[in-house]
This record gives sequence, structure tokens and C-alpha cells, in this order.
Amino acid sequence: MQAAPTDQVKDALGSTTLLLVFVTVLFNAKYAEIRGKVTSTRPGTPAAVRAWKQELWQCLVYHLGPVLLVSFGATVIFLPVVKTLLTERKPAYWNNLDFGATTFLFVFIVVAGLAGWAAIRSVQLFGKYVDAEAYLRRNA
Repeated sequence: MQAAPTDQVKDALGSTTLLLVFVTVLFNAKYAEIRGKVTSTRPGTPAAVRAWKQELWQCLVYHLGPVLLVSFGATVIFLPVVKTLLTERKPAYWNNLDFGATTFLFVFIVVAGLAGWAAIRSVQLFGKYVDAEAYLRRNA
């Protein structure tokens, strides 16, 4: 038996609170390190590039990886509820406000946006990693 849309939203909002706090704290804790590596430039010597490449990889795996995994996982988990909300309960904002559904959709957009941001940053960091690898091959 499938849960009613109202029950799905209530359950999702209850789970969302804990998950959103976790994602937000994780993002805030890792943001400075990720931003620093994304904006960094390749050093000029092979020894420095080797160290830089290792730092990029560690940032990608240990800092950005968890943010991407958690935010993307939350987005995937919430998709069925979003589908139900958009097909069975038309969102209403100004007239006949459905606060639970509107709040859930807002939170979903924020979490999906964070997943998109993390995916873009992952591609950027991996590009720098590949660039460092190519540099080391040319200068080895």
C-alpha cells in the first residue's frame, strides 16, 4: 500500500531536517578548502606539481567527495516525493498555501543546487588533476 502524498511530505520533511543540517554543516566545513584548491594555479616545478597534484586528489576525495555524495544522495532520495508533489498535489504558494509541500520543494531545490555545485567543482578539480598529470608526463 502506497502512502498518501500528505504522509510522504510529512515523512520527507522530518527526514529533511536532519539531512539538511548534516549537508549544511558538511558544506561549511569543507567549502574553504575546496574553494582554495579550485582557485589554485599549477606551480612551476615538477616537485611542487607532484605535491599540488596530491593535494588536489585529497581535496577531491576527502573534502568534495563527501559533499557530493551526501547532496547527490539526498537529491535522489527526494526525487520520488518531488514527483508525487508535482503530479498529485499541485504546489500553491500565494493562494491556498501548502506550507509543507512548498517548504519541501524549496529544500529540495537547495540540496539539488548543492549537488550541482559539487559536481561542477568536482569536474574543475579533476581537470586540474589531469593537467598536473600531463605536466608531469611532459617534464619527467
